[in-house]
Amino acid sequence: MDSIWVLDMKRYNNLWNQLISFENIFLAFRNAVKGKGNKPYVLAFVMNLEHNLVQLQSDLVNKSYQPGKYNTFFIYEPKKRMISAAPFWDRIVHHCLINIIGPIFEATFIQQSYANQVGKGTHRAIRDVQSAMRLDKYVLHCDIKKYFPSIDQIKHSFQSWLGHAKQAHTYALRKGLLKKISFKRNG
Repeated sequence: MDSIWVLDMKRYNNLWNQLISFENIFLAFRNAVKGKGNKPYVLAFVMNLEHNLVQLQSDLVNKSYQPGKYNTFFIYEPKKRMISAAPFWDRIVHHCLINIIGPIFEATFIQQSYANQVGKGTHRAIRDVQSAMRLDKYVLHCDIKKYFPSIDQIKHSFQSWLGHAKQAHTYALRKGLLKKISFKRNG
């Protein structure tokens, strides 16, 4: 089946063909390389750009694409946080997915959702919070220590985001990408 159902029960067809199109893969590469143009892994990929993109498309078309191992490390600014960085090839596939299904799911998000959306982000979130603070007397500021690493992220992702997918190919691809992420519990 080459369709997806979303919360509003609208059906979106032909997503797999859009996802594996060379145009989408090239756009995904351009998005993945932003701000990383001088990194050695990007330069190595660019050395054989056409071959690598055609190979990635072939792997997706043949459903033989296998996500790589994530590099998990900690950063300490402003506080200790665990980061799981995907290999560059996987980042391109992530962008392939988000190029096609991102707008479908973003349409179902609440207005106060800001992260990783075009035209939104930290500055808009700050502006909206400041505007809301002018209307209300009380504000709760809290930080739940190590909250993100403590939740079952794969289960949550499947239930809240992937659970709406009826398209076998894109569902399997997203499932494979999520399984590669290391979710270690801290303290």
